[in-house]
Amino acid sequence: MTISKKPKITPLVKDIDTFIQAAPDAAAKGPGVKKGNKVQISLTIDPAQLKRVDDMAGELSMGRAGLINMAINNMLANGVSLARPKD
Repeated sequence: MTISKKPKITPLVKDIDTFIQAAPDAAAKGPGVKKGNKVQISLTIDPAQLKRVDDMAGELSMGRAGLINMAINNMLANGVSLARPKD
């Protein structure tokens, strides 16, 4: 009886690439950290400006993040107003 070697199986490069791309962590990562349907980002803001944001959010009975999101949505829908600040 002769001893036979197992035949070499050479996977196709295409199959390997397909396998790797199907992995859950293969997708390109965007900025921020995914939190449900949203993405968490980091924002640096002047302390005095942050206090004004917090004060306005309190007056409207909403959180800081909600107010910032509302302001961003308003800006994206209506454009940016570059009015001069009141003296």
